[in-house]
Amino acid sequence: MSLLTPGVWECKNCYTRNVRKLERCSRCDCVNPLILSPLQASSVRSATYAVLDASNSGPSITSYGRDVDPTVRQLVPGSSPSPSRQRSQLSPGRTSPPRESAGLSAPPFRSVEVLFSPSSPFQRRPSPPSSAASPSAAFASYTAQQNATLHSQLTQAIAAHRSLMHEYAELNTVCDRHEDTIDRLRRDLVALDSVYRAAKQDAEAARGSLDAEKSATLEDRKRLEQRCEHLEREVEEREKLWRGKSSLIDSLQREKDASVLELRDAFAKERSEWNERIQGLELDLRSLHAEYKAQQTQYLTQSAEQQRLFASEREQYTESSQKLLRELSSSHHSALSKMTEEVSNTKELSSLLAKKEREMLQERVDHEQTMRIDAERRRERDTSDTKLELERVRQSLETVTKQRDELLSEATFQLEIVSELRTEKAACKAELSALRIAASSVQQSAAFAAAGPPISTILDGAIPNTLRAPQRSATTSPIPSLETRPHADAEERRRLEQQVKELTDALEESYQHSATLEGTLEQLRTEILDEKRSHQESLVALRSRNEQLEADVAKLRDELATQLSAPSPPASTTTAPDHETIAQYAQDVLRLERTIADLQRSMTTVQNDFADECADNEASKIHHEEQERALQQRLAASARRVEELQNSLADQQGENTKLVEECEALRVAMSDMEQSYADALSAVAPQ
Repeated sequence: MSLLTPGVWECKNCYTRNVRKLERCSRCDCVNPLILSPLQASSVRSATYAVLDASNSGPSITSYGRDVDPTVRQLVPGSSPSPSRQRSQLSPGRTSPPRESAGLSAPPFRSVEVLFSPSSPFQRRPSPPSSAASPSAAFASYTAQQNATLHSQLTQAIAAHRSLMHEYAELNTVCDRHEDTIDRLRRDLVALDSVYRAAKQDAEAARGSLDAEKSATLEDRKRLEQRCEHLEREVEEREKLWRGKSSLIDSLQREKDASVLELRDAFAKERSEWNERIQGLELDLRSLHAEYKAQQTQYLTQSAEQQRLFASEREQYTESSQKLLRELSSSHHSALSKMTEEVSNTKELSSLLAKKEREMLQERVDHEQTMRIDAERRRERDTSDTKLELERVRQSLETVTKQRDELLSEATFQLEIVSELRTEKAACKAELSALRIAASSVQQSAAFAAAGPPISTILDGAIPNTLRAPQRSATTSPIPSLETRPHADAEERRRLEQQVKELTDALEESYQHSATLEGTLEQLRTEILDEKRSHQESLVALRSRNEQLEADVAKLRDELATQLSAPSPPASTTTAPDHETIAQYAQDVLRLERTIADLQRSMTTVQNDFADECADNEASKIHHEEQERALQQRLAASARRVEELQNSLADQQGENTKLVEECEALRVAMSDMEQSYADALSAVAPQ
């Protein structure tokens, strides 16, 4: 427990004030409280007066005989201090408080001014009468009169003396009754002396810490004022920026919603049209495939029939040639003579037949070479078209990959912005908690400083003037309000404007990406139409080539039929040419079979290429659908991002409002502490 005011004790634990010293606190029951230290004479007197006036209910002795003359007071019995009271003085260097200032209770003290009233017998005696009587008679009468007067005066004086002695006895009784109180006060003064020495040492030890705490309190107060001004300016700037940003985000959100709805409708419409076109293309492809299958089946059927016809014709030709050989061998001997005659004719016919065969062979070779060159050119053109198409698809894939990387980088940047906003929010919360802690420490320091001046008053000059807090005038400048403080922090404004600009750029990039995807889809549609047209042209070319081959086969068949229906030459002249013709026709048939197999392989290759292209188109369709879904997800992510920014704006505005309220409360609390501190200083200042 520590001394707060004279006669009032304060507990250091719960700050409960008690009128008198206790062994334990009456509230928190703390043990070993401090003892009131002995004070100087003036402080002891003031403390003793306060304690005794609070404990006694009777009138003070100082009110008795207040109007009595000091010279008359000396004549009153009992007005001088008693020997017992003279022995109750303190040790040398200590003064005992006078009885009239001790504040003790006593019966009323009757005034003794009646002794000097006009009717009092103690007035000046009257002069003897100047009569012409005899001196003895006059002296006797004067003596008798004087004796009577003296007797009456003596009687009155004895009565007054008795009354005064009675009152004096009562007063001595009262004084003896209060001797115990004086002894107790003396013992308390001795205890106060020991406590005073300990408190003086404590005060000397706490003097430096008190000065440091006061200076630290002033510095903390200045820093808190500067910080409050800075925070208020920052709060106002952030409120303005957040209001502008919220309006901008609302407008951007409206534009985004409108654009998203338009894009969604356009995408839905395009998707439906694209699905219809794809379904039409699939139906056309199925019909073409069925037609191709039917044509292939018909061609295979016709080829099988032609092979059967060729086989039957070959058998017939073999039988006829064998028959002819037999006939020739039977008529060999008979026609030997004629053969010699017709040798020349046979040689001529043989040369003509060989020349004709060579011409037919050259025509076939030229035709095959032309067909081979056309097929190679067509294959090279198809290969180049396929390579170009693959290159376009690869470029489109690279473009989409780049756009995806840009979107990922943009999402990463937006996540970094969110993390920065959360870090700033945590920093603001930490600063706010630090401000609260500093405000509580300032309040405690102000309370401790407010409790300091009474100690300097009680110690009566023990603390030097340099350690005392300076006086504050009643017109102390208050802390400026939130409305009158300047605004700053342009860097934060630029940063928030940069964030809004980046969000706007991100939305514009998303719109540009959507337009790019639409262009890519249109390009793919054009490419698919071109591919469909090229496939149709290739099918038409294949049909024309098939017709040309059929025409060639029919021509060969006609030539063979013509040759077979031609009249056979004589046996002597047609044996060798017939064998050569049969071998040539067999080679022609094998060549036609190989050509038919090549055509079938080319048809299969074209069909496989067409199937691969269909699969690629389906894959590109799936890829574009995935891109469309990714775009929708990105738009949804952008919408969520805008919503998160709006929520963070609302949270930040709420936190800014709370911060403004707390700053205002802190400003009011600091003003109240300053005013209370100034009032305490003005109350304890020397008058």
